[in-house]
Amino acid sequence: MILFRLILITLFIYSCVPYENEKKLKTNKDLINIEENNKNEFPFYYIGEPYFIDDVKYTPKENYDYNEKGRAVYFGKIHHGKKTINNEIINISELIASHKTLPLPSVVKVTNLENNISIILRVNNRTPIGNSEIISVSMQAAKLLGFYEKKFTNVEVVILPEESKQLMLVSQSINSDLNLDTITAAPTDEVIINNIE
Repeated sequence: MILFRLILITLFIYSCVPYENEKKLKTNKDLINIEENNKNEFPFYYIGEPYFIDDVKYTPKENYDYNEKGRAVYFGKIHHGKKTINNEIINISELIASHKTLPLPSVVKVTNLENNISIILRVNNRTPIGNSEIISVSMQAAKLLGFYEKKFTNVEVVILPEESKQLMLVSQSINSDLNLDTITAAPTDEVIINNIE
């Protein structure tokens, strides 16, 4: 009986101690805040708060001078149909990407440094890619960039400022109060028909 009580007490204490991964998830608001996504019917402009991946801090911000070289990977079928953090639906056949700090959405030019192929992608998510990658692209983008079979490649990622700012304005206008208002027809008591001829 005493042994049974000790086991129960141990299990109770263990259940009160936060699991390490759960603790990290709670600090990583950008990547797990599904409730925020569900509050919005349409995709929205999103920057987000600082967060951590394996104890490395990332601070999302508007950075229209962004230009970085590093490793790219791609996301595949497991992500297809899921929601992005800014409320889009992932379609792996589209030219989209995930990035750790750029505004969502934004537009980037990605160049595969191993074959000099470049494409334009819309950044619309913050998938928790590892610290060794600077960007994660859709399966279709990986095929066009020529690294689908290899799984990863070295790339240069450059933000396109004007295109990104235009996307920001569109995203903000979709969710503005003015856009949600409906225009009602002007009331009239009688209809007058005039002969145009």
